[in-house]
Amino acid sequence: MARYRLLEIRDKFINDGEPYWVVEKHILGLWWSSYFEEHNEWSATYYNKDEAMKWYEYHIDKESRVQVKIIAQNK
Repeated sequence: MARYRLLEIRDKFINDGEPYWVVEKHILGLWWSSYFEEHNEWSATYYNKDEAMKWYEYHIDKESRVQVKIIAQNK
């Protein structure tokens, strides 16, 4: 199972000193990367904690959050 973490970062030069959040993925057990899946190469950075938590929870437990319903299917 992939490992993820959610970081809270404060930097007086970014976001007017307000905190922002970054979702990272542990790669090959060696390093943390903020580049993965649907997020872009500039990382998964959020300026709203609820949005960051939503994506963090999505990555750590996709099976319980993704719902698939078959509407029609031929044999």
